[in-house]
Amino acid sequence: MHILIFGNSDTQGTFLPPGEPPFPALIAGELERRTGERPRITDVALAGIPGAGAYVERRLRQYEPDLVIACLSAHLFVERTINARMRQRLPGPLFRPYLTAVNAWKAASARAGGPGKTLDRLVRERVRGYTGTVPGVDPLVIRQGYLEALDQLGRQEDLPVVLSSASHHSRAVQRAAGPGMIPDVRAFNAALQRRAERLHMQWVDFETALAASGNRDACYMADGIHKSAFGQRALARAFLPAVLRALEMEPQGAVL
Repeated sequence: MHILIFGNSDTQGTFLPPGEPPFPALIAGELERRTGERPRITDVALAGIPGAGAYVERRLRQYEPDLVIACLSAHLFVERTINARMRQRLPGPLFRPYLTAVNAWKAASARAGGPGKTLDRLVRERVRGYTGTVPGVDPLVIRQGYLEALDQLGRQEDLPVVLSSASHHSRAVQRAAGPGMIPDVRAFNAALQRRAERLHMQWVDFETALAASGNRDACYMADGIHKSAFGQRALARAFLPAVLRALEMEPQGAVL
């Protein structure tokens, strides 16, 4: 069995401690327990940009998967806009060093805990103040790109698809992103769920999964964006029943 994931840093386990698997690996372990064969997993990034549908089509032809898991990131509502604005403001040769420094800081913050508490203030509030009203990536453009990708997935006959909502992130990130993020993400998720139902995809709600963990804050690393090992297990428990239904397997008896 080959599972193709249109994912992000969480599906890839970015910043997790050594030995801690991301939730797709946990799901693969459960499928191996049931079938005796470990699924092959391919994880490719998916951005909400024009042309995302054609990108999905190319990846499907390339990998010919038996199952697709699509995890779309609300982080793009914050980060892509900021980076687009910085690209417009900074001279070309300076943008890539800026982006490299920000990514290194994010990695250190996610692991360490202390620096992560100031990440939103440094990267979002101060950069937002610097960029002012320069137009960035419109969340509506991001959403439209993702919906284009989902429509392409929906055209594939007999290909089971599991789709998740986007997480709202931690409370600290919500505050730093400003009052518009939550309505934007809620509207985005509502559009995703409607599209999933119309295209007969299995739907997984991120917020319900994190709330069911019993400690939503513990699901995040210090940066308030990436999921901790605890959060990865919460996601695995939420995704597994949907994956099993998509594969027409009995969802009862999971051991995650």
